[in-house]
Amino acid sequence: MRRILANLSLKLKVTFFTLILFLLSIGLITYQFSAHLREELEVSLSEQQLSEVSFVAERIDNAVKLRIDSLALIANSITPQLLTDSPQLSAFLAERKAIYKLYKLGLIVISKDGRGLADFPHADGRARADFSQRDFYRQVMTSGKPAISKPGIGRFIKDPRLVIAVPIFNKSKQIVGVLAGILSLSDDSLLSDFNISTHPNTSAYLVVSPHDNLFVAATDKSRILQALPSPGINAMHDRYMRGYEGSGIAVNSRGVEELSSAKKIPSADWFVVGVIPTAIAFERITHIRNEAILSAIFV
Repeated sequence: MRRILANLSLKLKVTFFTLILFLLSIGLITYQFSAHLREELEVSLSEQQLSEVSFVAERIDNAVKLRIDSLALIANSITPQLLTDSPQLSAFLAERKAIYKLYKLGLIVISKDGRGLADFPHADGRARADFSQRDFYRQVMTSGKPAISKPGIGRFIKDPRLVIAVPIFNKSKQIVGVLAGILSLSDDSLLSDFNISTHPNTSAYLVVSPHDNLFVAATDKSRILQALPSPGINAMHDRYMRGYEGSGIAVNSRGVEELSSAKKIPSADWFVVGVIPTAIAFERITHIRNEAILSAIFV
């Protein structure tokens, strides 16, 4: 290389070094421009994505509240006398047809001592099963307030499910039973509002239960009921687990860098996360940078 440079005339040397300086300048300007543009786009996309995620979180929060309130309304109509008559109790549940649009896997009435009294629609073994050790039953009996179970596969209907339970009171406001509703996690009921055409800044959603260490729901159904990533794998996930609401970029547990945003769902003590790979989010910037590089090479 030195020999070649030594044989070149001064004019060619000046031209050669001028070209090198020009290409380096083009490269530096292209890098600075794309970096600045990426920063601005990241702020803009983060705000838009967080707005979309907040909308979904609010809809899920309202959906959970609707299910709790609807269940409590039915529980208020169950009298202590009705609890002693299983056939009549089953007929009572069968008449509440509207509630099964919210609880597609049915309702169960449980006695004060944790024994099943009636269910609808009927599932083999469910109506007389022992629920005394179930988390939702114990929470309701202890607190006297509605409770949400840990998501899991049902005992009687082998389907990913979630149980919401409310107390049944007598006139003296003493708990005389528990009414539980079972909703499916595989029918998109929690993420029914997700439509990729109306959420351009989010390619997938995840509903996370921090205290259960599980994904409750996801647009990618393979992640439903899967364990959450261990601490230290995904920096943004760790922040969300600590209660952060906002946006950021990190490499996920599958090795893909993505832009994500999170918002809490107060009624269930969950949070929802919206994600989009940065390769998709910043695709236009990458295209502009590559065009600039190609133009510099052509020049």
